Amino acid sequence: GLVQRCCNYLFDKLSKNNQGITAQIIEYQVQVSFIQIYKSDVYDLLDPKAKKLEIKTNFQTNTPFVENLTIISVHSVEDILLNLSIAFGNRKVAKHKLNNESSRSHMLVQLQIEQKTRDGTIKRSKLNFG
Repeated sequence: GLVQRCCNYLFDKLSKNNQGITAQIIEYQVQVSFIQIYKSDVYDLLDPKAKKLEIKTNFQTNTPFVENLTIISVHSVEDILLNLSIAFGNRKVAKHKLNNESSRSHMLVQLQIEQKTRDGTIKRSKLNFG
């Protein structure tokens, strides 16, 4: 799928830019989280026992975030796919007239990438799949 292809591309580019004497990126970290929006409520798909989560704003960076969301470090596409499988298993589903296992929800996959360059600059990026 799209998530797997994008993650393959991401890790390929990160590892190529992190190799050799002329490498521009000297260190990188990738983190992933999985969110379910179900009937206007937000849930953590890696912590099925967690209650509804709230969307807050970080006023220092003026960016939204989900409070108490599980964010894990991953080192490969396989790590992401393993956790994606867990997240799919934790989705809430409900039966209705047309479908016995309708999720009736939206799942968001969020990757956070941090790169430290040779000159000490730190680059932070987010990639969202919905």
